[in-house]
Amino acid sequence: KSIGVKNRVSQASDTVTRRVARKNADRGEIEWTSYEHEYRVRGNYWFLYPLTLATAGIVFGILTRSYLFIGFLLIAFIALTVYMKRPPRLLTFRIERRGVWIGHQFHDFGKLESFWIFEHPLLTSELLLEKRHGFNSLLNLRLENVSVSDVKEVISLYLPEKEQKAAASHQIARIIGF
Repeated sequence: KSIGVKNRVSQASDTVTRRVARKNADRGEIEWTSYEHEYRVRGNYWFLYPLTLATAGIVFGILTRSYLFIGFLLIAFIALTVYMKRPPRLLTFRIERRGVWIGHQFHDFGKLESFWIFEHPLLTSELLLEKRHGFNSLLNLRLENVSVSDVKEVISLYLPEKEQKAAASHQIARIIGF
């Protein structure tokens, strides 16, 4: 089953690679297509790690009679399993005069504060957009199939560049395969 998903993702990836990013410098726009995150095929062994942690947490919950905690762990494990089996969505990113489109979501430049580009030598580079308000203050856009310099040229017309540090949760997620 996962092999079929992997083939669909790699076939779609080949199609995306052939699709060149469109840049219209006169209008200050650029558009590209990328997956929302890197897809990794995970065997059944991968799910043993969260299952082991969930089981240890459930045993702890039973010993402390914390049934709410047990319920939370069960829901979290199920949600994680469903999320990890789902292949990443193919998104279209677009920077234009009014703001940034991430798929069907629009983010107005008035609600964004700055940008920073993480250039990873071995991984896909990322454009980070800092929001002025909100719980999740950083938006991550994968810069796959697009020139990093072209994106930087266009986004710098609208937002100041401000160095950001990757959130610890984002770094941990990359290490464990999210």
